[in-house]
Amino acid sequence: MRRGVTEGRKGNLGSLGGVSKEEHLTSF
Repeated sequence: MRRGVTEGRKGNLGSLGGVSKEEHLTSF
C-alpha cells in the first residue's frame, strides 16, 4: 500500500517537477 500511495503522490508532484522520488520517499 505504501508504494501505491507513494507512486500516486509522486505522479502528482512529478507533474509539477518540484519533488523527486527519493525526496517524497523520505517524506513518508
